[in-house]
Amino acid sequence: MHSQNQCATIKWQATLNCFVKINFDGSVKTNYAICGFMLRDANGRLVFAAYNRIGRSSVPIAEVVALRDGLLKAKEKRFTNVKVEGDSKLMIDAVNDRFEPPWRLIKLVDDIRTLATSLDSIIFTHVFTEANFVVDVITNLGHACDSPLYWN
Repeated sequence: MHSQNQCATIKWQATLNCFVKINFDGSVKTNYAICGFMLRDANGRLVFAAYNRIGRSSVPIAEVVALRDGLLKAKEKRFTNVKVEGDSKLMIDAVNDRFEPPWRLIKLVDDIRTLATSLDSIIFTHVFTEANFVVDVITNLGHACDSPLYWN
């Protein structure tokens, strides 16, 4: 018996026409956390992107804050059908209720679940880091800058 090596292309993929897609990420360097997110339409065009410094924290907290902030921005822009993608399996599984999040994340995860109920449709999906590349770059820019930044 032998195994075959299989290759797969991993990349960002557009979503359904009636959906906006949120990609989110968190990063920590020398205990300083940055959260970032981006919203794109079904054609992959940028709707909004941002990163923000959140102080001394952990990667899971940066990830969950990025997810929450992305949902808040989608709601502010009046999107009602949202697909969320992130490379943090912990966050995706927590918001999908697959397990109880760590105690430090419970309030933020509850905020995300509450925001989700205000939308017509929401899908939370885990993706590989390669498919989350652009928001990873945006988030990591935050380590080189002193103030929050956003793109419209």
